[in-house]
Amino acid sequence: MPRPVRIAETPPRFQVSVQSVEALGDEVYRVRLDPHPMPWVPGDCVTLYAPKVDEGRPYSLSGPPDAPFMEFWIRRFPEGVVSRSLVDHSPGDVVEVSPPFGWFRPCEPKDEPKLYVATGTGIAPFLSALSLDKECRPRVLWGMRTPLPVPDILQAHDLQRCISRGTSSREGCKRVTDVLRECDLGAGGHVYLCGLDAMIEEASSLLKERGVPDSRRHTECFFTSPSSSS
Repeated sequence: MPRPVRIAETPPRFQVSVQSVEALGDEVYRVRLDPHPMPWVPGDCVTLYAPKVDEGRPYSLSGPPDAPFMEFWIRRFPEGVVSRSLVDHSPGDVVEVSPPFGWFRPCEPKDEPKLYVATGTGIAPFLSALSLDKECRPRVLWGMRTPLPVPDILQAHDLQRCISRGTSSREGCKRVTDVLRECDLGAGGHVYLCGLDAMIEEASSLLKERGVPDSRRHTECFFTSPSSSS
């Protein structure tokens, strides 16, 4: 006799209001929404939906879990239905969000050395992690095409911005993987990678060559490619 098949229920959606949309530069925006009605931890994502077209895309939460808002760093893509919709919202507009989900845990394990490596809006889960664990003092490598503002939470940390299209002699013009290839990885620390798949693949291969085992490499891929991101 055939076994009954259980069809997964469609995840619920919650309606929240837009609090603010702030342009940061290079088509990157900081978007704040009402707080999520469900608990979440740094590294979690939610799916944000564009109205009318009913299309959604996952974004990592970048603010503190106990803040009176949800915060996201969102890059607007020319063909991105969801990203264009989100950054064009005004305060008071309604956005639908999914329950929180995820497996990337930049706060764990506690009390061990950490290196955070991000490109662009991949900095989001690291900002959330640092806002929760203020005793954590990781080194942070942040790759970006052109300069983006440094959030207050990063000011007191060992941060190196890697600006690939930089012109300043102080900033230089380096890719984050170039810096990673040369930097001191220490002994026994964990490395967390978040951003474009191309960076993650290159950085993962580099770290493997340098002897960092799989158990100490943790990855979260934000995009497949700029042309296919929404």
